Amino acid sequence: MDFLPISTCTDEIFRKTFDVNVFGTWWLTKRAIPHLRKSDDPNIVNITSIAGVRPVGSSMAYSMTKAALNQMTLLLAKSYGPIRVNAVAPGLVATPWTKDWDALHAAVAATAPVPRSATPEDCGEAVLALLRNKYVSGEIFVVDGGLTQKM
Repeated sequence: MDFLPISTCTDEIFRKTFDVNVFGTWWLTKRAIPHLRKSDDPNIVNITSIAGVRPVGSSMAYSMTKAALNQMTLLLAKSYGPIRVNAVAPGLVATPWTKDWDALHAAVAATAPVPRSATPEDCGEAVLALLRNKYVSGEIFVVDGGLTQKM
């Protein structure tokens, strides 16, 4: 999918996208770290997107924020051990929000080695896998049925 022209992304939309996806995660993480340092099993699992690892997504602003969140994940993992910091990066997920995106779901099914869109359960299982594995930190767990391998 091609991105819309840059003129279609207002400064307000750009800032709001960064406020929600980057600054919101940053502020929550800053407040959580002192408490996580006291935990026997400290974890952070960010939810990003394949738009953060490939130039895809619903907008440039969205893709840029997910790339920033991936980099934040790696930097926090490097700097704040033994807190384990990872991210789950789904591709297209079949949700009520995307229920009318038939053409996009069909394109994913036609391209991905696992021929379907992700489900919320797929994403939840990825989060649980990262929480359960006590020796994983600094990983961006792509959950896209192999789609990014074909891009």
